[in-house]
Amino acid sequence: YNEIMNNSLTKAEYFTDYGFIADETVEILNPLSQDLSGMRQSLLFSGLENIAYNNNRQRLDLRFFEWGKTYKKGENGFSESMQLALFTTGEAFPENWMNSTQKTSIFKIREAVEFILGKGGLNNLPVDEYTNPVYDYALSYNQGKKAIVTVGKVSAKILKKMGIKQDVFYAELDWKSIARG
Repeated sequence: YNEIMNNSLTKAEYFTDYGFIADETVEILNPLSQDLSGMRQSLLFSGLENIAYNNNRQRLDLRFFEWGKTYKKGENGFSESMQLALFTTGEAFPENWMNSTQKTSIFKIREAVEFILGKGGLNNLPVDEYTNPVYDYALSYNQGKKAIVTVGKVSAKILKKMGIKQDVFYAELDWKSIARG
């Protein structure tokens, strides 16, 4: 995986659909542009922008990770949380004489997630199906009643909006929960 670093300011319009609560978006009072009008609620869209940028330059086989804070507005004020995001798209391995081509899948990103969880001492967490408009299909790793990791295939509707023509698999890990173990 290669690290990406994105601005915490992003398009507030990303969070009006796709299962996000628009009222939780921290909006900037005097934005410099519409592209930097809100604080991100998720690392998803900035990572997808990176994937679209690379795809437009014929870089199709990508594995990214990003550490970053996400921000929300609630009844008790503002909150921020540290997240780790993983993205994978394209071929799982470079083609060579020993390996044929194989598209990446949810299994490849789950492998990375479970490795990270294992390093945090969180083996054998309950895994449930997860329903959210961000994903075509997804799973959640739960600690008690809280989903600390979600992993799945990004919605075709979102990919089309972002101009991405191949499947993208995405995982978002709540780092505070994982670090506590």
